[in-house]
Amino acid sequence: MGGDDDLLGQLRQTIAMLLPQGTASLEEVAQQMHVSKRTLYRKLEERGTSFRQLVEDYRREQAFCHMAEEDLSLGDISFLLGFSSSSNFTRAL
Repeated sequence: MGGDDDLLGQLRQTIAMLLPQGTASLEEVAQQMHVSKRTLYRKLEERGTSFRQLVEDYRREQAFCHMAEEDLSLGDISFLLGFSSSSNFTRAL
């Protein structure tokens, strides 16, 4: 089970790093993790999840954390989470 936690933790960390740059695609994350896109897809499928679901879950979790802190505007939060605009961010919530 530790392998699952390690992979998902590494994925979350890589997603967190790439989202503010707007480059958190499956291809970019796989490249950063030094695996093929297909291998990453397969490993996620084996764990019953998908890249899209991980990104959505991470964004939602972080959005609520940032909003609870009340330090950042919605525009700032949307930027940190890799949304192209604050309206896209609010629709995603």
